[in-house]
Amino acid sequence: MAQPVKTSTVSALPSKAQPVRKRSKAPALSIAYPSACGIDIGATSHFVAVPGERDDEPVREFLSFTADLHRLV
Repeated sequence: MAQPVKTSTVSALPSKAQPVRKRSKAPALSIAYPSACGIDIGATSHFVAVPGERDDEPVREFLSFTADLHRLV
């Protein structure tokens, strides 16, 4: 009677540990243009943000239809 063949589920190759990367602190950024806005452009809508003291609603969403884009301008 033949003996069953044993198979191992553990790889014979040694695994390599990923090195830990140390991040250096980035210098603080200064505000270059205090009246500038930020725009996040998406496929279906765009979000526009202005400084909080400039508007009662500092972040607004505009859909990507022509009429909404005209409102954005």
